[in-house]
Amino acid sequence: MTSARAPWMATATRVLPARISSRLSLLIGLTILSMLLLLGWMYHQRYASQRSQALQSEVEVAQGVATTFAAYIRDIHRQSITLGSAVLALSHHEGAADRLLASTVSHYEGISNISWTSPSGHVLASSEPNAIRGYFGDRPYFHEVAGGRDWAISALLPQGRITGRPVFVVATGIRDKRGQLLGLMIFGIEPTRLGDVLLTQRRAEGRSYSLFDGNGVLVYRNPEVDLTWELRTGWHDADPVMVRALQGQPATGEIVSIITNEHHLAARVPISELGWIAGASRPVETALAPIRHALTMDIMLTSLFTAISLGLAAFIGRSIAVPLRRLQEDVQAFAKGDLSHRADVSGPEEVIRVADGFNRMAGEIHTFQETLDARVRQRTSELETSNRELESFSHTVAHDLRSPLRAMDGFSRYLLRHYAERLDDRGKDYLNRIQAAAQRMGRLIDDLLGMVRISRTTIRMQMLDLSAIAADIVAELRRSDPQRQVSVEIEPGMKAPGDKELLRLALSHLLENAFKFTKNRGDPRIRVGVTRIKEQTAYFVQDNGMGFDMAYADKLFLPFHRLQQDDTIPGTGIGLAMVQRIIARHGGRVWTEGEVGKGATFWFTLGETT
Repeated sequence: MTSARAPWMATATRVLPARISSRLSLLIGLTILSMLLLLGWMYHQRYASQRSQALQSEVEVAQGVATTFAAYIRDIHRQSITLGSAVLALSHHEGAADRLLASTVSHYEGISNISWTSPSGHVLASSEPNAIRGYFGDRPYFHEVAGGRDWAISALLPQGRITGRPVFVVATGIRDKRGQLLGLMIFGIEPTRLGDVLLTQRRAEGRSYSLFDGNGVLVYRNPEVDLTWELRTGWHDADPVMVRALQGQPATGEIVSIITNEHHLAARVPISELGWIAGASRPVETALAPIRHALTMDIMLTSLFTAISLGLAAFIGRSIAVPLRRLQEDVQAFAKGDLSHRADVSGPEEVIRVADGFNRMAGEIHTFQETLDARVRQRTSELETSNRELESFSHTVAHDLRSPLRAMDGFSRYLLRHYAERLDDRGKDYLNRIQAAAQRMGRLIDDLLGMVRISRTTIRMQMLDLSAIAADIVAELRRSDPQRQVSVEIEPGMKAPGDKELLRLALSHLLENAFKFTKNRGDPRIRVGVTRIKEQTAYFVQDNGMGFDMAYADKLFLPFHRLQQDDTIPGTGIGLAMVQRIIARHGGRVWTEGEVGKGATFWFTLGETT
């Protein structure tokens, strides 16, 4: 008793590998894949957490740099007020202010030069002698202070007027009690001197500190490198994290250093009171080294486990597959015709049961085969006898039946020719009818033999030009009745594979019908073409002739059924049956559509031949 397998089991059988060892390997592989997915998810979570912690660490370092630099600038502002009051007090002592400013520079970290200017911007005193009588009134920071601000910090300038090197300026306005501007104290600071100011804690391995002005220009970086002006200004385009921080909020992310070309985890923090940006970053490799080391160890252990598991699967699979392979070879030997061959009963218990079952089945098949061979020999003998009888019948139809028909037709013709004067009109009509019936019976015999030949003819396939064949048939029809004027449209380029003689015969019958049934039309039109119906190529012969009632469409392709019961239209009723048989032998089908008085269309398709 057999039981139907569940649909899911049939689907699984189609999807799973055929070999048992492959299925075991697949099972282990899926288990390992699940483990890898779990490890991957855990690694992703640990990676995200480690990355978040690393970025937060960089934010804290950047905030420390920002706090340190902001305090340094505020201290300069306070010192500027004190120093400005002292310079005003020494203004009547020639050179005293210059010496005071020079002494301050030597004791103040990061300061390159200090200058005192008049409210108009002319340098009145400076730590650098060559700066005396210089002019700073055209600088933007000067205008900010002169416009009412207490102090201002400039962007990084590519070249200071005093030192000729990149510098930024902190300018403080000195005013009297009424707010009247008395002068400006201008501190020039070179970025290269900021190291001792900003590095208040030990720098971790690979970490870099950076400082950007309000335009995103790199002012300072530690570890220090030789920074060209192009490198300083180009940092803006290479550091999207810094660009986001310029909007006023701390930003973190991954950047590619244009100095080392390494990927860094970076944090950028705005220094709100200055409009500058403080930054810190570490190489990704350094920041995430612990998690990557852990991943490497996990991969190594998983690979070892995978290798051991696959080896075990191969061993178990072989212990099952070898007996099954022997059983397969036994089955193949039996299938090739050695019905006496039996399977080797060995291996696992399940394989032994299958082999026993196969041997029992093979014995039954052997017995049945011997019985079947006897039946086939008997049926073959009967078929050969039937074919000989059919050939004998065809011979009889072709020769024995034609002889009396020829006699009837000949004697009728003889009587009409030699005894016409002895016959009245009724006798002559009877003889004409006998002669017409004999001739019609002859045509029926020819058509019946034609149908037999169609069924027995060997198909000779070749690529045919149906347009050319149809045109040749139409030309013959026109020559047979040159007085008729029929409009025939044949679509060019119709190609199809088939037997040339048979398809020509089918088209001849269809076109002859079209010519016959448009005989009484004043404007007879026939069209031969091709189209696509339900993704299949369909050829057609269409006319505007007498048409037919679609209620009888299913009988048109039966032998001896005619489209019209009009004796004035010649035909035996075999033509469409022959068309249907030819198309069927080409693996196609034929059908028709029509309407009384409006014409008919005969469609046919071509498929594989039989």
